[in-house]
Amino acid sequence: MKIVSLKIVFLFFIIASNYITNTQNIKNRNLTKKTHPKCLQPIHYKKGVLFSIAPKVLEFTANYKSIQINLTKKEGEAETQMNIYVNNTLKETLFLNPKKHTKQISKEFFNVKNKNIKVELINLSNSLKLKYSLSIYGNSNSLLYGTDSPKKGSLNPNQSISLTVANSCTQKYFVIAERINGNAKCELIINGKTKKIMNTLDKKITYKLNYENKTPTITLKNIDKNKSITYKINILTNL
Repeated sequence: MKIVSLKIVFLFFIIASNYITNTQNIKNRNLTKKTHPKCLQPIHYKKGVLFSIAPKVLEFTANYKSIQINLTKKEGEAETQMNIYVNNTLKETLFLNPKKHTKQISKEFFNVKNKNIKVELINLSNSLKLKYSLSIYGNSNSLLYGTDSPKKGSLNPNQSISLTVANSCTQKYFVIAERINGNAKCELIINGKTKKIMNTLDKKITYKLNYENKTPTITLKNIDKNKSITYKINILTNL
């Protein structure tokens, strides 16, 4: 009877140990799970000298869901105040103080697509000046230059559309072309070579590209003789 009880206890110990090990492995996988990469794409760049006489202002409409604003000291000791407005509402005030070894201040904003952004720089030092650079980046997993939205349009027979691709921050990315309307047959051309055909019944095609330290030429062409297509196309760092 004791032998049977010991066997049951030993079996229970093995099952419990395996459960704990598997649970820990799942936790470890979750902790080390790779997040989808996003790339910082340049939107605006401004440099100049900031005096105490008048503030400098940069205003634009955001084409990205999230943006990053960087103010960097090049030369000078003037303490500088940076006010950031979203749709004319003050959202953030940051201070750059070169005397305290602050050389750069940064702030990221989310959910700002199609909103008006105003960056105001104010020199708080009466007798000092600041030579600066102001950089604005869009934070996106899309590599289309200047926006994180798909490119949309129409192609008549034998027409084509070529895409401007921003710099990639990943080792691979994906070209995704979708049919919105129309039955035209299209081809996806990468660097002058046809890589994929969108046949009449295809709603979407996807092509994976490996990053090769050069900007690819990506073209979608309608190769149908008498049919048109309405399309959308994007280049993403992840699916």
